[in-house]
Amino acid sequence: MHAVVLIRQVHDYEAPTELFTVSPDGRGIVAAREVKTVIGLFDNHALEAALRLKDAHKGTVTAVTLGPAGAVEVLKRALHMGADAAVLVDEGPYGELDAAATAAILAAALKKLEPFDVVLCGRQASDWDGGLVGAGLAERLGLPLASLVRGLEVQGREARVDRLIDEGIEVAAVPLPCVLTVTNEMNTPRLTSVQNILAAARKKIPTWGPADLGLDAAAARGAARTRILALAKPVLDRQCELVGGDSPEEAGANLALALRAAKAV
Repeated sequence: MHAVVLIRQVHDYEAPTELFTVSPDGRGIVAAREVKTVIGLFDNHALEAALRLKDAHKGTVTAVTLGPAGAVEVLKRALHMGADAAVLVDEGPYGELDAAATAAILAAALKKLEPFDVVLCGRQASDWDGGLVGAGLAERLGLPLASLVRGLEVQGREARVDRLIDEGIEVAAVPLPCVLTVTNEMNTPRLTSVQNILAAARKKIPTWGPADLGLDAAAARGAARTRILALAKPVLDRQCELVGGDSPEEAGANLALALRAAKAV
């Protein structure tokens, strides 16, 4: 069993919004220096799912991220949790990427990692919340996709999944190899261990550029279907008015009148 898990380096999603600003060109986000980088929330659960498959089927787990040189730190954390190998796909040569271009580049990286049995990724990134890369990967690789997976069991050459749908839970059988996007309801990510940390210190994390993947950087960037025109931080206008009365009944009547005057009801 070879499970490939895609993780993404993001700014701490629990950091207060006051620590983020829009970049001077209006097309990016700038985080304050004290904001640390972490593995995306849903990616943590995808990693745990991959590690549980390894535990159950005596397989291997390879963690992959597309990011800058500094993203090697989240790959180290994946190794500390128990991943067997990690690969950094350098995003630098490609410039600005959207979900479609990201999927194209990661698909090339996954082809280099073949054979694999399952590709796991979070349901969506913790920064842009797009939720599109998993589906894009499945399309480019020609593999079946199950999204919003909250339960997983592999039997033979099938993945039995429980997935969230509008009507509740759907149970499905997906042939391997396949792509799965998982939710945070799926599991509780494990903690790192001293044994894994010591083992990870001896492992090298390769960095793959366009030449390693057989890609032309400009052509890969050209796979993009969207681009950011402008970003703006929401401006909230809050007003507070206290409504009272000599009795609860009068206060309730005054509140109803105030709401009607404000055209809130």
